[in-house]
Amino acid sequence: MHGMLKAIMRTLLIMIILLSSSAGCSLFNPRYAMDDPVYAKKYAKRADPGDFFGKLKQATDARHNDKQVGWLVGGGTQVNSNSFDTLGTLELGREVYDTSYLSHRLSLSGLVGDSTSAFGAEAGIRLQTPTRLAPFVGVGGFGGIRTIDAVSLGLDAWNDSNNPLDLLADEPITESVNGLATFYPEVGAHFWIDGNIRVSGFGRYTITSEGRDYDDWMVGGQLTLFGR
Repeated sequence: MHGMLKAIMRTLLIMIILLSSSAGCSLFNPRYAMDDPVYAKKYAKRADPGDFFGKLKQATDARHNDKQVGWLVGGGTQVNSNSFDTLGTLELGREVYDTSYLSHRLSLSGLVGDSTSAFGAEAGIRLQTPTRLAPFVGVGGFGGIRTIDAVSLGLDAWNDSNNPLDLLADEPITESVNGLATFYPEVGAHFWIDGNIRVSGFGRYTITSEGRDYDDWMVGGQLTLFGR
């Protein structure tokens, strides 16, 4: 499962590189978001050659994102796993800018490890600067169903864990299915490649319903394609 997740993450990275290459002229153009009608109308006139602050404003202003809606794909991995299985995550969903500095998202999400998997829904909100390079803070959560394969995990590891469904000596449990909920604060940054394509990096401290021994940092990235 981890091999598949790594392949997906590599594909996501390649997509980001290709999109960045295709938008190369936007990366170094002060009027980077002319493909967005709101930005294009606001900055139809190029700043004068000697107007440094005018060029800087055009190059950094991302207030065109107000009311934009986009599709997102993202993923990440645990940093220092305290649990018996290191998890990676994959997310696919929608993100909406309520204002130029506040967005929310709703997505389907999966957590995948060698012996553990979980699938469910994820939601979050982020507060960010309305700039091309935009630091953000946010909160989010996940709720879903988790499956643990006790055979591939190893019965000893299962018994030694703090999971509430310990194996019984006379009735070995080879698979467990139960609910999983997480909550996390997060920090990160967005970068707008052009007026509609945004890449993001984040770090989240995940607090789980399994107890504090299973809380952990997760780092990852996200690609979002916006439109109106």
